[in-house]
Amino acid sequence: KGPAVKKMRRASIEFRSGEEVTGPGGWSRLVMRPSSPQCLLWDVCCFLAIIHDTLMIPLLSAFPINRRDDSLHKLELVSSCIWFADVPLTFLRGFLDTHKGIVELRLPQIAIHYARNWLFSDVCLCIIDVV
Repeated sequence: KGPAVKKMRRASIEFRSGEEVTGPGGWSRLVMRPSSPQCLLWDVCCFLAIIHDTLMIPLLSAFPINRRDDSLHKLELVSSCIWFADVPLTFLRGFLDTHKGIVELRLPQIAIHYARNWLFSDVCLCIIDVV
């Protein structure tokens, strides 16, 4: 009876729609809320990197542009750094769980969500960027 009662109690935990669910411990302080200014700033940086990559990858592939130009090299480096930083930062970014209707801020659930959705493609793109 003891373990079954504990499971029922644990399973009966309910969250209100839109509630932020945080984890225990000091590491949970590092998790960014999806609506935070830090997330917005990072989204803007990623958007600018997408614009750069969308324009420059086809341009540099199609035309013989001097790649030794210092400004082009710096822009490519900044874009690569953004994508490399995006992988670990995504592990520290909360998300809206649409199935439960909550804002998920627990590190294990964030890691599982990222691993199931975008981690593989993000790592592959970073590897391609290095090569």
